[in-house]
Amino acid sequence: VQVMVYDAGRVLTTHVDFQGRAIIGSSELACTAVHYHPTHVAGTIGGAGVANANNKGMAPAVDIISYGLNQNGNCTLVQGFLYTDPGDIETDYGNAINIHGADIANNSIGTNTAQNDYPCSWEGDYGATDRVIDQIVRGSVSSGTPFRVVWANGNERGSGACGTTYHTTAPPACAKNHITVGAMNANNDSVTSFTSWGPTDDDRMKSDISAPGCQVGGDGGVTSCDSNANNTSYRSLCGTSMASPTVCGLSALLLQDYRAQFPPTPPPRNPTPNTPSAHP
Repeated sequence: VQVMVYDAGRVLTTHVDFQGRAIIGSSELACTAVHYHPTHVAGTIGGAGVANANNKGMAPAVDIISYGLNQNGNCTLVQGFLYTDPGDIETDYGNAINIHGADIANNSIGTNTAQNDYPCSWEGDYGATDRVIDQIVRGSVSSGTPFRVVWANGNERGSGACGTTYHTTAPPACAKNHITVGAMNANNDSVTSFTSWGPTDDDRMKSDISAPGCQVGGDGGVTSCDSNANNTSYRSLCGTSMASPTVCGLSALLLQDYRAQFPPTPPPRNPTPNTPSAHP
């Protein structure tokens, strides 16, 4: 199973846990720097636990294809990214699918509206990037073949700048067709203090599902690969960014099993088994 990791930087592909299974996607801008965040995300999806078996990812044999968000052909993000400006999302998704054969994508990235002091009215809104994502899920960059997209629902309640309860889901997690993931505490299934809550402005539920994204006690979070140059290190982080790759990795396992059981049929879509087709 080929997993696209779309984030704010590059995966450290040389980390021993990736065993040569992680690459930088074709045509990715050279200025996109290696970063701990996508490396951690990729480790949760598919790290093999080589340096520490306790830190094995959900699907430790997948291939990882790393892409980073860019605007206007450069690596400097300006206000409006992933809201009014989709950036290079269509290009990167098109390359990941059509060149590298991506089957599913994880996106632990968002506008961080509250943290960046952007207008709070953005939260709950269905913007330009949401429409692009919905079209990608329906096959706009894959010759009409539906594609599977998992997206972190955001940590907007954590700062409190735009509220601490409902209507705190920021762009582009308010799209209709991707699977948005909220964060629970792994040790007791309690709701984290930061995970964004819906509904959207048009009263749809968000997040769509929740998964472990932090921990009370223990190592204080989700432990996964780090981007230190020694290629063997780990770190612990909390966020819906950590919950989303958990769901993405599990989904990769479901895809693998589905292929084994039903080899002649197309892989499941994002809305399976809830509805027969995605929203327009």
